[in-house]
Amino acid sequence: MILLVDDNQSILECTAEALFDFGYLVMTATNGQEAVELFASHQSDIDMVMTDINMPLKDGIKAANEMRHIRGDVPIVFATGQDLVGLPARIGEFGNYHLLSKPLSFELLDQYMQEVLR
Repeated sequence: MILLVDDNQSILECTAEALFDFGYLVMTATNGQEAVELFASHQSDIDMVMTDINMPLKDGIKAANEMRHIRGDVPIVFATGQDLVGLPARIGEFGNYHLLSKPLSFELLDQYMQEVLR
């Protein structure tokens, strides 16, 4: 089960559909606050979180930190359309995360998901 978080509805729907087509179960949230609430309710079912970074209500970094406080072993993938230069410094001491650049190639996304979830 992948918790997919993005405030852009078209990106959320397309990515969720691609992940579903690759055989993953997908739960979606449109902002960081909603993601944390879903994660808290379904933490034992969620195998990975893929989140955008810049979102309303709560950004992806803050949401991911809260989810890690709930369950420290959950893999986190940050997917962003921002320039990746400097992002590791912004993410800081988060530890054990993956960083993808949007737009995502769905073929590469499938390969990447398989590697992360091994």
